[in-house]
Amino acid sequence: MVRVKGFVQAGHWAETWEWPDDDQYTVPVPFDEGLSPFSLYGAETRGPSMDKRYPQGTVLIFTDAIETHEDVEIGARYIVERERPDGMREATVKTLWRDDAGEMWLLPESNDPRFQEPIPVNGDDDDTIRIVGRVRYAVSRE
Repeated sequence: MVRVKGFVQAGHWAETWEWPDDDQYTVPVPFDEGLSPFSLYGAETRGPSMDKRYPQGTVLIFTDAIETHEDVEIGARYIVERERPDGMREATVKTLWRDDAGEMWLLPESNDPRFQEPIPVNGDDDDTIRIVGRVRYAVSRE
């Protein structure tokens, strides 16, 4: 069982993306021996920024990037946090991509034209980009 503690939603800037304890819930996930040494975290998708892959309400189960010490993998999906200079944060999920010049980008997989612009991994507009964790499972609530 993994506790779903918050949400990821492109374009939603807030002080935190975690919910109060009363709004959190748990979901079952398959046992994976390779992931057993690591903590698993859950976040619910909101909005259309990744709706081609994860419809709204999908629960993403992820490992912590610092805890696993693994290199990022092109084509994998990651929970990403953007922080503005004023301290406001946005948590989202994106696919990691590298262009022909070797620059890395975070790509949305969206049907919505407002969410189709790639985000440079090195940040823009004085934003700080942090890869929080790698998505391991997607769980749909029935």
